[in-house]
This record gives sequence, C-alpha cells and structure tokens, in this order.
Amino acid sequence: MQNLVLPAELLNSFKKNLYLNGGGEMGQLTRSFDWSKNILGTPENWPQSLLTTLSIILNSKYPMFLWWGPELIQFYNDAYRPSLGQDGKHPKALGQRAEECWPEIWPIIKPLIDQVLADGEAVWSEDQLIPIYRNNRLEDVYWTFGYSKVCDESGKPAGVLVVCNETTEKIKTYQKLAESYEKDHKLNSQLCEVNNQLANANNALKLNINRLAESKAELHHTIDKLAESETRFRELMLRAPVAMVIFNGPDFVIELINNKALEYCGRTADQLLNLPAFTVLPEAKGQGFEELLENVFKTGNSYVANEHPVTIKRNGEVETTWLNFIYEPIRDIYGNVAKVMMVFTEVTEQVNARKAIERAEEELRHAVNSAELCTWYINAETREFLPSRGLKELFNYYPDEEMSYDAAINLITAGYREKVLMAIEDAISTDEAFNMEFPIIGFHDKKLRWLRATGK
Repeated sequence: MQNLVLPAELLNSFKKNLYLNGGGEMGQLTRSFDWSKNILGTPENWPQSLLTTLSIILNSKYPMFLWWGPELIQFYNDAYRPSLGQDGKHPKALGQRAEECWPEIWPIIKPLIDQVLADGEAVWSEDQLIPIYRNNRLEDVYWTFGYSKVCDESGKPAGVLVVCNETTEKIKTYQKLAESYEKDHKLNSQLCEVNNQLANANNALKLNINRLAESKAELHHTIDKLAESETRFRELMLRAPVAMVIFNGPDFVIELINNKALEYCGRTADQLLNLPAFTVLPEAKGQGFEELLENVFKTGNSYVANEHPVTIKRNGEVETTWLNFIYEPIRDIYGNVAKVMMVFTEVTEQVNARKAIERAEEELRHAVNSAELCTWYINAETREFLPSRGLKELFNYYPDEEMSYDAAINLITAGYREKVLMAIEDAISTDEAFNMEFPIIGFHDKKLRWLRATGK
C-alpha cells in the first residue's frame, strides 16, 4: 500500500489543532489570537518544542507560565489567570513581551530568566515577595515558584517555563498571627481564615493521539514527537516543586515518583519504584485511597481532595498528616485510562494552625459572653462586633438576640451618632483611647438612657 503524504499546509494545520486543543478560556484565547501580527508568527510555523510545551501548559490545572524566544513572548493557562487580578494585565499579557508586561518587577525577574537561559540550571524560590500591578494598583504578592528551561529541537534553551503558586494569603495569615501573639496574647475574634488550599496541584498530561489512516508515515512521526514530549514532561515532573506520583495499571504500580513525594513518604526510590503502591505502603490501605484510585480508573473522572487526613509511617514514626491532592487519569491513544497521576501537597502545618485559631476564637467568644461587665469588641479590619450579654441588656436586647455593630450605632440618638462613630474610628486609626458619654434609645422599650463608653 502506498504511503500518503499530506500537503504542508494541511499538516501544519493538523499540528496546530492537535497541540493547541482544549485548555479552557486560555486555550480559546490562544487559538483566536491574531499571531500574524506577533513576532512569533502564526502557530502553523511554530517549532514542535513550543507546541508540545503549550499543550502541557494549557491542559494543566496547576498555574503555569511560559516565556518563549529572544523577545520572551508570553503564554499562560487558566490556573494562572486569577493571579493577574481584575482590570490588570489579562488578557493583553498573552503574546506580550515580558519587559512590556512586567515593568514593575523586571529588575527582579530578568536576572532569574537570564540565569536559566544561560546555564540551564532551574531556579526555585518559596514565599518570595514580588509586587505586581493588578486590580488597578500595585499589590504586594508572595510567590512560590520554579523557573526551568525549555529547549528547542536543537537542544538549546529557547524558553523559560514557570511553575508557580501564589502564597499571599498564607503569608498574610502568618503575619497576623505573629501580631496577635505579640499584643499580650489578645486574640482577635476572627483572624483571616488561613487560606492553605494551595492551588489544586494539577499537572496532568493528556495525550490525544488520533490514527491517521491517510498517512502512516506521518502518524509514526507524530508518535515519535509525542514520546519526546513525554520524556521532557517526566524530566519536568522530577524537578517539580510539588509531590507527584504516576500509578500504572489496576495494581497501582508506582511507575514514577519525584523527590518531593519521596520526602513526604520517608522512603527511597528503590523502595517504591515498579512495585504495587499498597504493598510497599501498607499503612495507606483502609484510608480511602485505593477505592478512589479504582474509581478514577473505572470512570476516567479526576478526583480532588482538600485537607484529607492521612496516617503514614515515615522515619520509624506513625504520623497523622493532611494533604491537598488530585488524582488525574492519563489515557492511552485509544482513550482508555492506562495510568493515574497524583499531585499532592502536605498542609499539616497550615491545618494545625487553623484549628488552633478556631479554638482560640471560640475561647474568646466564650470569655466575652461570660463576662459580667458590659463589654464589646470590634475587629478593626472586618468591623465584626462582639457584644457581651451585659451590653445587650444595656441596649435593651434579649440575651439570645443578634446585635450587630450597625444596629447598636443606630440606637444612638441622631445628635451624637456621628460623634461616636468618629471617636471609634479615631481610636482604631490613632491607637488613642475612646472615652465619651452619649444617649441611646432602648431597642424594645424605646426608653432614653445615657451611657459612658471607654475603649482602646
């Protein structure tokens, strides 16, 4: 049978559709972008290495960003999109030169990019402050990120892949905890909830290979290119800043495991590789993981878990830990689930911290409600109002009735209401004591009462 040769235009179009398929909002924006006006030109003329890398990025649910070529032209996926904020750099950041997009942090990131492109050594940083312009202002933003080189077909560095996660909320929470403990251990009624859901680690690679009956030679060529892509992906996975494992077949044989995952398990690669997971990790049985894996193999549906309790034996000790993880199916060329990739992050420290905060908040509420004096507490940031039973009685509320800050202010007579509000705001902003007399109208009996209130 004579082999069929596809015209170059049709072949290039096929390559574009194969590698730029899917990807949600950013996949659609990438496909609809007018690349003919960009220095990279149209996707039909892009190198195979760029198309392969973009296929990985657009179809991943973990935040990823790519700079390509001498001008560092930009690409990113849906998972990275929220970090750009509102009314900021999105969507014009797509296809834009890095120096034009990031003038506010260019002196910080340019040396890192140059370092990766010069010597090929990956760069890793945790919880680093890199302010960026978003939401119509320059914001302090903290990042945990890794910069890795991406080589072209000649083996030379052609781009920089950024695998990142914004940790701003985590850092802010730690800062507020430190401030709280420094102020005579006076706990706020509600600290900002610890946001420890590290963006659901999802670094899945979905290979969609369609048989081309018209051109067997071209099909073999495509498969070879996909094999090269998988090799590059495995190299990226081993260097990834999050824990990753690939389970092969219904026996869940550990085909690949990176250093982050080995560190969590407290085992070596020789103890785990090419062996059934629940044989070499017997303590994992009975905790739901085996059933969840079986369901992913049967249904082909991903599974995401946040703050999942896990009992594990590592370094000779049995520990209770907490994980954020995702099971992502990997399909063969026929669309059947052949493997499952697990991406996870240990959040034990953050969960324990949040539980400590919740216990402290409950103790504070109990202390306030049990006090015999007429006391009240206002959170300076959220304005949440915490009155004691005595204060409710003074304002003529029933003990079980809800009494909000705004409701309490509205009971102050009109002639004093603004003065009291200004005095409270001055106390919050200047750290000066609040001390004044004012009249109120009882909530139920509508009687006039004069009060003296002090606070700091």
